[in-house]
Amino acid sequence: MKKAYAGWLLAGLLSVAFSLPAADVTITVNGQVVAKPCVGSVVNQQINLGDFYAFNQVNVGDFSLSHPIVFSMSGCPVGTSRVTATFDGTMYNGTHYFQNQGTATNVAIELLENRNSGPLGKGSRMTVNVNDPNMDAVFSLWARVVTVNGRPTQGTIETVISVIYTYA
Repeated sequence: MKKAYAGWLLAGLLSVAFSLPAADVTITVNGQVVAKPCVGSVVNQQINLGDFYAFNQVNVGDFSLSHPIVFSMSGCPVGTSRVTATFDGTMYNGTHYFQNQGTATNVAIELLENRNSGPLGKGSRMTVNVNDPNMDAVFSLWARVVTVNGRPTQGTIETVISVIYTYA
């Protein structure tokens, strides 16, 4: 009889040893579903504003002829309805004009959504709809030189404007 109790006691101890509480395990799985981005038609575009004659532009606010800028996004994924361009660059003394980084003084570069709109400065946004059959978005802008302090001096006119795209 002692043998039977000893067997049951050993079985009981083994079952307690194997039934000790286990640590809880948490598995976290994450990721993101993203759409393929549209493809830019031009990565680096150079716009020639031509000659800006200092003797014709002596007053503050005088400006050159406007020159068109066209760039597009193509191959937008199905379901994309619009593309927003946000503009960035160095601004001229707190204005909405882009700083001339060339050698001419008292001038800046103005970016316009159309010839009659106000300037598109740093942080400005322009949204265009995606053309459904072609799945592209075309941006049409204008650029011109502006006399910011009167009496511009001769030299080169250069600026860099970055464009950051978002899709919806």
